[in-house]
Amino acid sequence: MKKTLIYTACVAALFSPSVLSQSTLNGCLGTATEERETKIYFANGVLVPDDENATVAFLRHQYKRTLESAEQGQIFTFLSADNPIVSADVIEVINQKLAEAGIANQGLSALQLLQLLRAASLNTGDAEVANSMYTAEEILRYLALTIGVNENIIPSITPRFLENIVTAIIVARAREIANIRSVESRHSNFYTSDLLAGKRVFVIAHSQGNLFANVSLTSAARSLPGAADSLAMIGVATPAAGQFRSSFYRTANDDLVILVLSRIATVLPANIDNDPGIPNDFRSIVGHFFVQDYMKNSQLPSRRDIDAELTRLASTVPFPTLEAGEGAIRATLTWDAQPDVDLHAFEPNGSHVYYRRFRGRSGTLDVDDTSSFGPENYFVACNKIELGTYRIGVNYYAGSAPSTATVSLFLGDGRIPSPKTLKLPIARGAAGNGSPQILFTIQVTENVDPQTQKRSAVYTVQ
Repeated sequence: MKKTLIYTACVAALFSPSVLSQSTLNGCLGTATEERETKIYFANGVLVPDDENATVAFLRHQYKRTLESAEQGQIFTFLSADNPIVSADVIEVINQKLAEAGIANQGLSALQLLQLLRAASLNTGDAEVANSMYTAEEILRYLALTIGVNENIIPSITPRFLENIVTAIIVARAREIANIRSVESRHSNFYTSDLLAGKRVFVIAHSQGNLFANVSLTSAARSLPGAADSLAMIGVATPAAGQFRSSFYRTANDDLVILVLSRIATVLPANIDNDPGIPNDFRSIVGHFFVQDYMKNSQLPSRRDIDAELTRLASTVPFPTLEAGEGAIRATLTWDAQPDVDLHAFEPNGSHVYYRRFRGRSGTLDVDDTSSFGPENYFVACNKIELGTYRIGVNYYAGSAPSTATVSLFLGDGRIPSPKTLKLPIARGAAGNGSPQILFTIQVTENVDPQTQKRSAVYTVQ
């Protein structure tokens, strides 16, 4: 993979003294730290009762102080790798399992697809029920309850009508797959951005979160193979057939959700007995929830094993040596297997920063990639930020099929706006350099402290 890296120290030496001293506007809150940072993401599962932010707070409370005490000179930051909880989460999981197994809709008959949907939606651990094969009429009775098929017309169902229902499901599946790909791209971009900044990435994934994490971590490792050893994963209640780099996981042998899924799809085997005995069993009836069933009680075997694994990772996983600039504004681009998508930045002073001009008056393109997946990185140092408008865009430079680009934005005030993903239909070549598609517009104004007269940047993002 071809990359161009221009380190911050080298860049600073190339600026003229007049540019370096022209402004005292501070683009960053707080002061820079020399401590090495590990980002620990929680990848949530399907329809969990635990509030996602509360779960991240739980992990932070349980582990941050302990890890930082054990690993002096390091900081551990806890974040969410959000998988939005939607009504079609079960169908999402089916789609992910089909993709994992390499199965397309064309490989399933109408009845088989409906049987898979019906069986995967069961809320029971009864193996006989989970293994049952349903007739078209039985499936339609189920659909009558779930998607509004009128039960009165079931006796007169024709093969054509059944096929129409399957077609509707296939259309819904295509919509859900698009959502899955968007989440995977967003997570992968976060992990790649962290690696570029010299940070380790650990993902604690629960349930469906394992399916997202496997794909996103693999994508990040593919983008930065030299930093792949700085990625790690802990799986909990995983429905996956395998884990990223055969990483650690714990699934209880009485987790009914995974037990049901195992009857209709390939999953990793359960590998821990979490049952404290009937009189003392504080877990839920399904035994699947992250905090209640796997983490809340320190006496749970799963909790003890996860504690030990996280401690091991904190002490053994190396930090990446590849570092990109951070500061007042930072934008990181990743994309798919097409050869080349380019990151572009327009600065308030009129500078256009891209592969033909790595340095602008305030910012620098310090990572450039031309061989698929990315990343590319643009940053403005804290003391180089200018008042006015910055625009961040992309151009599909070279490729033979539609491409998808994702850009993450990091601001000096600590905010991380939601990444943006854009579908790019055709390559535009150099003709697109002057008119890249803009994903972020950042308006920089200032706040002046009335006491000290110090000027701080204020960011508004569109």
